[in-house]
Amino acid sequence: MPGLHAHIQELATASFPSGTRVLDLGCGSGALAARLGNAGFDVTCCDAHPNVFRLHQRFPFVAADLNEDFSQAFAAPFEAIAAVEIIEHLENPWHFLRQCHALLVPGGTFVLTTPNIDTPRSVLEFVKKGTFKGFADQDFAKDGHITQLSQWQLGKCVEASGLRLDAIETFGPPWGSMLRHLGAKALWLLAAKNPSRAGTIVVALGRQPER
Repeated sequence: MPGLHAHIQELATASFPSGTRVLDLGCGSGALAARLGNAGFDVTCCDAHPNVFRLHQRFPFVAADLNEDFSQAFAAPFEAIAAVEIIEHLENPWHFLRQCHALLVPGGTFVLTTPNIDTPRSVLEFVKKGTFKGFADQDFAKDGHITQLSQWQLGKCVEASGLRLDAIETFGPPWGSMLRHLGAKALWLLAAKNPSRAGTIVVALGRQPER
């Protein structure tokens, strides 16, 4: 979503000291890593597809399948982890977060984002079609979305991994444009304006407990 990487950079700047060793999981071409590097962080990148990554000369890169035991691919833990729009592509979010737990130093911080299926538009789409927004056949074919997580489920995954969930916020508009999604807009206006339903993307911020 436009503006998400800039938002994550701002969140990281507010949450991590300059020079923090950050692991960018599911880094893709390296767009977020470039932003984090420009902000003064020591970034290591990881993805299953090294041929997609464009910044090999700038950042250390580790090729790893995030469905597997990827924590074993790193020699040392990190002070922070960013996993932006990746968990919905993975087979087992519980395993993924356990691996993140293994890769964070005590007191280390993680930021994770995923599509928000708790929005009125997404709930209405499920009622009409049986699939949440972002998780229909066309989304699977185009984006490879296979794992939908409500905020309740995400919290349980984090808790079970041994990490601590400090905050959940949202990013982006909760519905589409024009009259097409008028029903979702009306539902949202009639209901209590719950911040958890206020954006298209869930942004979760948490920490490895001090030992």
